[in-house]
Amino acid sequence: MRSKNIAALVAVLAALSACSGSSGTSQVGGAQGGSSNATGDGTGAGKGVGGSLDLGVDAGTGVGANGPSGNAEAGAGEPGATCAQSSSVATLKPLTMLVMMDDSGSMNDDDKWNQAAGALKTFFADPATGGLRVGLRLFPSDQPTVGCTDTECDIDADAAIAACSTPVVDIAALTAAAAPADAQEAKLLAAIPPNPQMKGDGSGGTPTSAALQGAENIAVKYAAAHPSEKVVVVFVTDGEPVGCDENIDHIAKIASDTLSQHSIETYAIGILGSNQDTLDQIAKAGGTKASIMIGGSDGATTEQDLLKAFGAIQTSNVSCDFAVPAPPKDLQLSFDNVNVTYTPGSGPKQTLSRVRDAASCGAAGGWYYDSNSAPTQIHLCASACTTVQADPSAALSVLYSCIQSQGYVPPK
Repeated sequence: MRSKNIAALVAVLAALSACSGSSGTSQVGGAQGGSSNATGDGTGAGKGVGGSLDLGVDAGTGVGANGPSGNAEAGAGEPGATCAQSSSVATLKPLTMLVMMDDSGSMNDDDKWNQAAGALKTFFADPATGGLRVGLRLFPSDQPTVGCTDTECDIDADAAIAACSTPVVDIAALTAAAAPADAQEAKLLAAIPPNPQMKGDGSGGTPTSAALQGAENIAVKYAAAHPSEKVVVVFVTDGEPVGCDENIDHIAKIASDTLSQHSIETYAIGILGSNQDTLDQIAKAGGTKASIMIGGSDGATTEQDLLKAFGAIQTSNVSCDFAVPAPPKDLQLSFDNVNVTYTPGSGPKQTLSRVRDAASCGAAGGWYYDSNSAPTQIHLCASACTTVQADPSAALSVLYSCIQSQGYVPPK
């Protein structure tokens, strides 16, 4: 039995006002204008598997005394008085991958298929993928629908796209158990053939346009039914486009249209034999900047590189940006009095220092606002972000002090 590996980032908003305290809610305690001496458990928890950050609000009510002024550059002191809490819970959208994998005849060369298949199997069985949602389609292939081949493209391109738009394994979540108890893992492992497909012209060709459009179609359909999930396409190939539309500008537009219309990113992974410029164009159009080229000059490291690439895609989809939440009614956030703390999966809690901007981050990391005059986002520095992304059990909390809004009139 394996434990489910869940990445979660938790943001907590502690609201402080200038009235008397209330009871029956989570509280943060301390002396007015000084450091806190009794902190209650007011944190909210949100969990999910690597994805982009969403903010849900669970607002409490109540009032307390004003907190300290804090330090604008070094970060905040602890909130300074007993106060009921309003909490904004930052949770990660579960990450969903639709993998479109090239298994044409050329994958027989240089042991590429054995290594690629080995990487897929290892990734699907890794405990770190527990909770990850994955679907799979191979190309060129007549499974589960005949026609995802270069020859079908030459006969009826729409039919080829339709065939490529049917996954061999539907998208579903990997569970905490290992196969066969994990039904999705078992399906994925069973769908990986011992040898590459030999379809179409005898090698299967590389019907890139039909395969990519099919992958995007699967992802779009799934995303429409699961709006709370972050869906990405991972396109893996060892060849140049052969069959259907071979124009790379047209192929790249498939990825850019999906990104602009559905916010679905496309990753392009190139195995020995592929063209990096072609895949870079697809990746850039799909919002992932550049392709991931693996295997080296002789394909010898294909398995370890592909496994590393899948892992990098999973962890890179952990967001390091936090939307600044709205304050409780009749209060405003004290942006100079904020604590950002990081609790690793193992080890003590760490307070992250505030810096003025991204240029001030340095190796020590920390955090900064998108705008020091009118903040709407908290950003982790690159080094801090890397640390959080590498820690699947990371938890981050953000505590704000509040002050009365100008013009506020207490109720009679």
